[in-house]
Amino acid sequence: MKIAFANKAERPHWEKTPDGFLRCRARVLAERIMPYDRSELDDPPPGQGLFNMLVTKNEMASSAALRSLEGIPIVAGDHTWLTPELVKNYSVGSVAGTPKLDGDYLVCDLLVTDPETIRAIEAEELPEISAAYMAETIFEPGVFNNATYDALQTELRFNHVALIAEGRGRAGRDVRILNTKGAMKMSHSQHFENGRKKALAAIESKLAAARKDAEGSASLKLVNTRQRSPQERLGFAPTSGAESRRFENAGEAQTQVQRVFARTGSRKCMDPLAESRRITRLMNDSAIERAALAETVAHNRRAHLRRLGFTNQPSGNAAPRHEDLLFLVPQKQQK
Repeated sequence: MKIAFANKAERPHWEKTPDGFLRCRARVLAERIMPYDRSELDDPPPGQGLFNMLVTKNEMASSAALRSLEGIPIVAGDHTWLTPELVKNYSVGSVAGTPKLDGDYLVCDLLVTDPETIRAIEAEELPEISAAYMAETIFEPGVFNNATYDALQTELRFNHVALIAEGRGRAGRDVRILNTKGAMKMSHSQHFENGRKKALAAIESKLAAARKDAEGSASLKLVNTRQRSPQERLGFAPTSGAESRRFENAGEAQTQVQRVFARTGSRKCMDPLAESRRITRLMNDSAIERAALAETVAHNRRAHLRRLGFTNQPSGNAAPRHEDLLFLVPQKQQK
């Protein structure tokens, strides 16, 4: 059998067409052993859950296999077995040119026409390749490169090529888009812009989830647990207003949650209800501390005025006003 090998100098690995499409070189399959679950196979032998299957260069380079790979659709993300009715819904491009064998790899050119998929490839979000094909399985064990296998795959017939995220390919991380010599490099500003867009999208999704949770829990009462107040720590009895203040409506605390998300860039996907309770405790404690401070100031002023010999001090816990001080009379003048 004649095997066609790729000529590495015939065209660059990566180029943009005048119409803005992306044409890139990719490895779609490799000569190696790959694991398959028994649910993926037709009539597997009983008593075994996982099968290691070998695909060889001879099978990848057969004329029927190469011809079936020519012009097939490209999909982005998860596999979908394509039919003529489904192609228009899932295809983001197609295999271009003639596929060839390059060492242990089956390589071909990909012509990607979908703008969002081109952006994802340039941002290295979809670097790996997973080829979908039908094959005849021969359940004969053997050894390849010092590793055992349970079956051979023969008569490969390709349906589509999937662009997938890093680390998700069954064939390995080296079965991927080739972006080495001749590749278009992104500038630092492009990397920054891509990262900024991803971060903003993540923040928006988390804010939407927080708003949804906030709407669902708007009827809950967020009541502070009884703690030793700042007045008690200072030796004063707690004022009824500060002690009784509670956030019966969750709306104010939920608004604070959204402000925290917006200010911090949503570094953590916090539980909105738990965060609301935390903010409620902080706001209650802050109100109590402000009341304690005002009471302490008023107490100190009254004590100071008594030491100076003034009488007619305003009653109550409030601090004396400026106009009240005008009518304070020293005790010596009253005699």
